[in-house]
Amino acid sequence: MGPGRVGQHGLGIVMAVCQSFEVRREPVGERVRAAIVLADGAGGDRAGRLL
Repeated sequence: MGPGRVGQHGLGIVMAVCQSFEVRREPVGERVRAAIVLADGAGGDRAGRLL
């Protein structure tokens, strides 16, 4: 993700914050799965569950 690049930053942001990322081809299109850790509250402690 270069600083001069315009647009298309969404996937780079997802990759920076997720624990795992997977793309699978489907008969029509593809399936994208990203796992992230949720924080419990303002302190930012890990909730221990994936979304």
